[in-house]
Amino acid sequence: MFFLAGVAVALRLYTRGIILRVLGWEDWCICLALVFSGGNTIGMCLQATTALGRHIWTLTKEEMSFFLKEVYFTILVYNLGLAFVKLSILLLYIRLFAAVYLQRTIYIVLGTVAIVSTWAIGSSAFFCIPVAAFWDPQVTGTCLRKEPRWYAGAALNIFTDIIILALPLFIFRSLRMHMRQKIGLYFVFALGFFVCIVSMLRFSSLVVAAKTTDPTGDNPGVAKWSTIEINTAIICACLVTLKPLISRFFPKLLGSDHPGGDDGRHGNTDVRSPPPTVGGGSNWRLRRTSVSNYPTLVGTSSTDGTLHD
Repeated sequence: MFFLAGVAVALRLYTRGIILRVLGWEDWCICLALVFSGGNTIGMCLQATTALGRHIWTLTKEEMSFFLKEVYFTILVYNLGLAFVKLSILLLYIRLFAAVYLQRTIYIVLGTVAIVSTWAIGSSAFFCIPVAAFWDPQVTGTCLRKEPRWYAGAALNIFTDIIILALPLFIFRSLRMHMRQKIGLYFVFALGFFVCIVSMLRFSSLVVAAKTTDPTGDNPGVAKWSTIEINTAIICACLVTLKPLISRFFPKLLGSDHPGGDDGRHGNTDVRSPPPTVGGGSNWRLRRTSVSNYPTLVGTSSTDGTLHD
C-alpha cells in the first residue's frame, strides 16, 4: 500500500508541478503525509519482527520494551500522517472553491480538524508522563486510560473524514458539464468514503486490542488496518488532482470539458446560487465569471460559483 501511495503522490506532483505549474501548500502537506506513512510502515514492520503476532507470555522483558517503543513511534506518525492528509485536502478545497460561504465553511472545518489533530498528536506523544513510562514499567509515571483515548480518537477521525468528504459533493450538482464528467467527479470523491469504511474496520479491531490481555498476539488487525487507512487516504487525496494528467495522455477517455460541444474557447458557465435562507431576503446575487480554480482539480473551465451578499 505504501508503494501505491508513493506512486499516487508522484503522479500528483507531476500533474500539478509539470503540467499545471500550480504546486501549493496542499501538495507539500501530502508529501509530509507520505513521509509519516513511510514511518508508520517501517514501524509496523519492526513490530512484526519484534513481537507482533506472538503471544505476550513468550516475550522477554527486553523484547516487550522494544515492541512498546515501536508501538509508541507508529501511533505518533500515524496521527501525524492522517493530520497532514486532511490538511492537504482542505487546503485544496480553499484553492478550488472561491465562494465566500464555502470558504467560511471550509475554514470552520479546517479549524475543527486542526483542534482534533492537535489533541490526537499531543495525547499520543504524551500518553504517559514521563514519556518513558509508556514502554518501561520500572519508570513511575501517569498514563491516560487507553480505551477512552483510543475510542475517542477513532470516532473523531471517522467524524472528520465524513465532513471533509461530504463538503464538495453538493457543489458538483451546480456545475455545467457533461454528465459523464459529473459522474466521474462524484465517483472520485466518493472513493474517499472507502477511507471511512477502512476506519470503521480499524475501529472494530481497536475494540479487540483495547480489551485483550494478549496485546502482541491480538494487535495485528489494528496494525494492518492502520497502514491501509493512512495509505488509502493519501491515494484518494491524490486521485482528485489527476484529471489533467489523464486528459493529456488519454484525451478521449474523459471527453470534452465543455457541455454542448463547446470547443473550449468559452469558459463562462452559470452556477445557481443556493435558495435563500429564512430571513435572508433577496440579497444573494449571482456573478457570472470565468476563473482558473476548477482546472487545478478537474481540468475544466467551469466557474467558481462565487456568491456575494
